[in-house]
Formats: sequence, structure tokens, C-alpha cells
Amino acid sequence: MPALQSRKTSVRTRLRQLTTMCCVLAALGGVLGLAGGHVIHGALMVLGAVLLVPGTIWGRRRQPHLKLVYSSSAQAPEASASKGSRKVA
Repeated sequence: MPALQSRKTSVRTRLRQLTTMCCVLAALGGVLGLAGGHVIHGALMVLGAVLLVPGTIWGRRRQPHLKLVYSSSAQAPEASASKGSRKVA
């Protein structure tokens, strides 16, 4: 009975999916409103869709934070060692 078992997704993932659906519906409603001659209502719906984008699956916060190691950080101990070995006159 795998069809009866629900998938275990996090609440955050489900909220992002719901926000994505609302964003798409708002954008679609805005475009239809603009096409139908309702300029202000259509523009407000498109603006609402744009404001929802950061909370969707396309938002910046979707990607997990990666710990990047830069090559300059590997050179940092050498730079600090050279500072300490400098002779003061």
C-alpha cells in the first residue's frame, strides 16, 4: 500500500511549494487582468507575484548555504607568518 503512505516532506518545503503555486496563479491572474483591460488590478497582481518570488522554489534562499574555501584563505596563514617575521628597525 505505498499509495496510502504520505511522503515525508518538511513543512518548509511544502510552504515553498504552496508559495510557488500562489506566485504562478497571481502572475497568471495579473497577465489576464492586463489583457482584459483591468490595468490597475492586473499590475497589482503581477506586483504581488514578484513579491512572492523570494519565498518560492526559485528564491535565493532555496539553495543550502555552502561553505566555500577560497584560495586566498589558504594563503592567509602565510601572509600572517610573513607579517610576524618582519623585522622592526
